[in-house]
Amino acid sequence: SVLQQAEHMSLFPGAFLQHLMPALCQVISNSNSHSDTRFFCLRMMSDVLAVYLTNPDMYSASLVQPQQQMQQLGDIGTGVAEVTHALDELLRVHVVPLVPVLLEQEEPMPLYALKVSRREACCCGPCGKHMLDHMWKPRCEPLCLC
Repeated sequence: SVLQQAEHMSLFPGAFLQHLMPALCQVISNSNSHSDTRFFCLRMMSDVLAVYLTNPDMYSASLVQPQQQMQQLGDIGTGVAEVTHALDELLRVHVVPLVPVLLEQEEPMPLYALKVSRREACCCGPCGKHMLDHMWKPRCEPLCLC
């Protein structure tokens, strides 16, 4: 129902990116949550990311900045730069770490993990690599989150 009124996503990106999406990620990562609940949250997260990442009025990969240069996010506005920075932070902190774990789950979780990871395959900064390139490193190596 949230996605049927996508205009709310553009009017209130802070509510979605700083509150709803991290909460969804928390439910998805909680192995004690029922598998249907985890899958529903993953599907919703995938759909929300699709709306933000495919809308040039909300997200621009050319505006992605290195993590060290990002400012602390307070209330984010509706401008493309603010939403892009909030999305980048959400992807780095909450979404990317989930994908390797989700790929090891039973169906249909891996299919949605791949769907999510295809959406987040944007350049992560000055190193020129994609977030997905960093995900496939052995777990003992830290993610390069520029």
